[in-house]
Amino acid sequence: MTSKAKRFAVAICLAVLVTLGLGPSAWLTAAAKERPEEIYRKGASMISEATSPAFQVEGARLVEEAARLGFRPAQLHLATLYTKGAGVAQDFEQAHRWFLEAAERGSIPAAYYVGLQLDLGRGVARDSRGAAKWYTRAADKGHADASFQLGLLYEKGDGVPQDFKKAALNYRRAAGKGDISATYNLALLTEAGRGMPKDPAAAAKLFIKAAQAGMAEAQTALCELLLEGKSVERDPKSAAGWCRAAAVQGYAPAQMRLASLFGQGLGVAKDIVRAYAWLLLAVRRGYPPALQFQRGLEPKLSRQTVEQAKALSETLAEK
Repeated sequence: MTSKAKRFAVAICLAVLVTLGLGPSAWLTAAAKERPEEIYRKGASMISEATSPAFQVEGARLVEEAARLGFRPAQLHLATLYTKGAGVAQDFEQAHRWFLEAAERGSIPAAYYVGLQLDLGRGVARDSRGAAKWYTRAADKGHADASFQLGLLYEKGDGVPQDFKKAALNYRRAAGKGDISATYNLALLTEAGRGMPKDPAAAAKLFIKAAQAGMAEAQTALCELLLEGKSVERDPKSAAGWCRAAAVQGYAPAQMRLASLFGQGLGVAKDIVRAYAWLLLAVRRGYPPALQFQRGLEPKLSRQTVEQAKALSETLAEK
């Protein structure tokens, strides 16, 4: 038989399979029978390369088939599909079921997500004590997000006895893996001496690290340190720069602080129009201190200043 004839014969066979309702997924699954990893690979590939919703649905079906056969990566993937509503209807209860299945089979990311769902009460009744258990399981295996969330529970005393030392331990674990929120929270505990002796210099280093990574809250905290000269050399100009970096991210406390710097001419040239423009941006964010300050300030400003500031705030908001 020639090569051309062989290709024709294969095509005819495939056409017959399709006619009988044994389309690609059916014969792929049959070929991979008792090989869940192969079923999963094909399903995951269909999802990642899907050119239509139908392919995504079929890929999800294959992933679910592999998950039901006990293949752990498929169970984790299926849970994320149910969380996102990708290829399946969004269903947090089903997501929890499959995260739990994967976690009980030893998946560390799944253990974290089980904890997160229990913490949020998503797809299951909220249970912070249960969340702490699953976070601990994942954190002990080096999962940074789990360490951070566990630190939050210990700091608040939610589901576990309040323990600043354990909170700091878990924040430090997560910070060591590059978690910037954990770095910032550890800085706050270090500055306040919670769970450890006060150490302003160490706190400042942590604030700087988080600020350099772009965290608005840390940038605002560093601004205050530089204005006050606490554990760092006083530098109003640098303080204003960090405050602006946070303000342009839409962080209302930084916007209000920057307004005060322009109002005082501290670290920047005094500019009442620019000061009020930044205050208006904080007001737009619904920041209560800004709203209260605006009520007392606006009547004291000229109409021209107010109009110029409103126009400038529009420009600043677009950047």
